[in-house]
Amino acid sequence: MNAARESAGTGITRRIPVEVPVFLAYAALSAFLTWPVLKDITHKVYGIPSDNLGAMWTWWWIKNAGAFGASPSFSPLIGYPFGQPIAVVTSEFILDLAVRFLMLFTNQVVALNIIIYSSFVLSGITMYYLVKYIVGDRRVAFFGGLAYLLSAYHAFHAMLFPNLAMTQWMPLYVLVLLVFLKKPSPRNAVLLLLSAILVVGTCVHYGLFMAVFTPVFLIGRYAYKRLRAGRLRRAGEERGMEPVRVNRNTLVLALLVILAVVVVVLPLFLVGNSQSSRDVNWPTRSTTGSLRTIEMDHAGSAAPWAYLLPEKENRFMGWFSRKLFPSETTGWDNSLYLGLTIMALAVLAVLLAVLPRGKRDAAAGGEELRAPPGEGRHGLRGSMPVETRATVWGLVAAGVVAFIFSMPPYFNIGSRRIPLPSILMHYTVPWLRWYMRYGAVVILCAVLLACIGLWRLLARISGAWSILLVGVLSVLLFLEMTLVPPFKYFTVRDEPPGVFTRITSVEGVKGLVIYPAFEPGFFSSQLYQFYQTSFQEPMLNGGMENSDGEAMRRTIYNPFNPATPSILSRLDITHVMYLDRMFEDYEGTDKAAREVTHLPPGLELVERVADDDLFGSGYIYRVTAQPADLAPIYRGDITTPHMDEGRVTVRLMEKAGIITLVNYTGRDVRTSLRIPISNINATHDIALLDIESVLWKGKLSGDESDVIEIPDLEVPEEGLELGISVTGPDLPIIGRESEVFGTRAATIKLGDVVLGPARP
Repeated sequence: MNAARESAGTGITRRIPVEVPVFLAYAALSAFLTWPVLKDITHKVYGIPSDNLGAMWTWWWIKNAGAFGASPSFSPLIGYPFGQPIAVVTSEFILDLAVRFLMLFTNQVVALNIIIYSSFVLSGITMYYLVKYIVGDRRVAFFGGLAYLLSAYHAFHAMLFPNLAMTQWMPLYVLVLLVFLKKPSPRNAVLLLLSAILVVGTCVHYGLFMAVFTPVFLIGRYAYKRLRAGRLRRAGEERGMEPVRVNRNTLVLALLVILAVVVVVLPLFLVGNSQSSRDVNWPTRSTTGSLRTIEMDHAGSAAPWAYLLPEKENRFMGWFSRKLFPSETTGWDNSLYLGLTIMALAVLAVLLAVLPRGKRDAAAGGEELRAPPGEGRHGLRGSMPVETRATVWGLVAAGVVAFIFSMPPYFNIGSRRIPLPSILMHYTVPWLRWYMRYGAVVILCAVLLACIGLWRLLARISGAWSILLVGVLSVLLFLEMTLVPPFKYFTVRDEPPGVFTRITSVEGVKGLVIYPAFEPGFFSSQLYQFYQTSFQEPMLNGGMENSDGEAMRRTIYNPFNPATPSILSRLDITHVMYLDRMFEDYEGTDKAAREVTHLPPGLELVERVADDDLFGSGYIYRVTAQPADLAPIYRGDITTPHMDEGRVTVRLMEKAGIITLVNYTGRDVRTSLRIPISNINATHDIALLDIESVLWKGKLSGDESDVIEIPDLEVPEEGLELGISVTGPDLPIIGRESEVFGTRAATIKLGDVVLGPARP
């Protein structure tokens, strides 16, 4: 059956390309997978509240900055009163341009939904054309597009951030790469360049993955052809065989494409990374969410069995993982599940490509054939064509390497750490944290191999039985791969909920802080930003790492600290918003710590807004405290703060901490200083120093506690920088505590600095 016969029909159907109903089916399935987004595209958002909230806030700000008399590249609404630079040019510039175009006609919620929905549809379409090019069979191409569209990886990652949904351009890139290899013309080189830029310009992760995929895929193809050539020579069958060599023209054009991609992408990558920071007064260590230690890389890697265990969210097969392996996988790496259908067909393709020739020909029912010109490859009863087998070898090589790179950077044998190949990523691309995302390439390779296996299987079946087989396999694939129902979406309101609505009518709001004061990058912090698009008041929350706003957030982190209201007053923050349910969930404190009656003097209750949404009851306070003369800033090896029992702030410190005392008086002042400290393990010598001398010395052992106390300390007009030095062994910090504080080792714990009148 050739292409003409496939698309034949009667009447009006003869003029409708076969692809039209296929793509309509993809569109309908995508609508089902993202339901009910298309039904209420302005209020329902596909996914779960996460990084997508921060993305929508950024899009809103870039569009509306002028209304606040500000620049898109700098927002005074977050990190108040310092403001926050905003990256308006990034390496993912194509996605940025698409968003800006959509924002001309609609809002950020609709723009996100359009991008996510289209990523499903386009993933199916681009994979359809890639499979069709490789095997020439529209039935198999339909199955391949369906398999890629239904990927649990895509469904899960599209819930989080739009760039991770952009899986659709990788199949297009592979398609153009194959076309270029077949005919390395300048025109095809340009198309290859454009497809590569399309991948990296929508997701820098996938751009990196394709940069790794390409050479490994080509090496796999080349290795097969070299081995085949050697076998034929040994058998005396080299007559008419095409020579296997690297074409100089192909190599030159490929190098030009690589150079052009680097020239386009690298400056944007560097500019994008530099835009979100500027010279700051108080640079801080990395926040937990942006930390890139090897332990964090390990936490973001995949387990080998993640590819084999059904996604727990799947309604039909998820029970297997939930009941038998309740703690082995999470939503992140469990989304790498390949599917029994895909794995079985992929294994078939690999076996047909690597079996000895006699067994392969017997299994396939004929001898090695090439597809006749113009006939495609549909329906051939011969064994797998040479180019297709070379493609199988390339896909296997690329899939194996991607699998290896998705694994942890090390494993432990007792107390010894054994490095794995993926540790190379830690040193070559330190910005990459989630190694498991390499699974996207494993899935792409597996789907293509499965399609080749299905194509060879269909070569043995004719007529309606082949259509029935594709239909049955498609149904099985749907049942084992989909994450719905239940459908994954959240609802946004025209007006912000509860306390966020009320704050818009409170008089005299110049700036506010919302408690709990999440660190930037936490999804709940981005939820504050999302609703800020409605209440539009400046807030200290939202300042990114290594900014003055983030440094000050760490200072006023604990609303129960008696010094907090006066520091807020000094910052011209006039109101405080306290969310009791979020405070309870985030801090995990006991009931007494959640009671707003424990808030210190200097905060006057304006209104309690009772609500039953995820924020719970909200309390709005007016800051009435006198402005503070001094404020401490925690820097150096001092980690981000968290709250312990009894409403006490805890920070960990490694070896060298810095506490900067900011002087707001415009003159030299004298103060008393107290810093609660606790030992973690072993014995440590501790010293507090200024520029000229040692101000305090002490020693702690075991779990001892003490207070660094200076009764009379002079703070110059320009402020004072104090150093805390600790000698002695540090304690490894592992597990949840390491993630919370963003460190892997510490010596002591620090509480909040207490400043008061100088004492004799």
